[in-house]
Amino acid sequence: MTREVQTEEAQSVEETEVAEEAEVSEETEADQAEEDVEETSAYLIRKKSGEVIPLNKGAFVIGKLPICCDYVVSDNPSLSRVHAVIHYHEEDGKYYIADCNSTNHIYLDGRRMAGDALRTLEDKMHIHLANEAFICHLKGQ
Repeated sequence: MTREVQTEEAQSVEETEVAEEAEVSEETEADQAEEDVEETSAYLIRKKSGEVIPLNKGAFVIGKLPICCDYVVSDNPSLSRVHAVIHYHEEDGKYYIADCNSTNHIYLDGRRMAGDALRTLEDKMHIHLANEAFICHLKGQ
């Protein structure tokens, strides 16, 4: 074997090792993200994309208007500009959802929520903001 061929083979092996390390690194980062979410007390999973949305504020706003929403759903015209607010009450340690006079309503486990109601969220509850589906995950409930 010539020195040139040996150098090419060494480069090929090195590139393969780097690619494998990158894959392991990506898997480790994904695992770490899941562990970080598990430490959070509450989060939503957007069913369409699988995205994990930590509920990290006392009043968490969801809609399609970026200037005032904490989570923006820009790819669904059925959502209102400010569709819903999820409130965390420290007094009782529970999460509540309120409809912000949305056009296409909120559905909790398939039931339409009254427009002026404040409803308690429960672990594994299915939330539909118009036709956008989420699953609610709450720690310790």
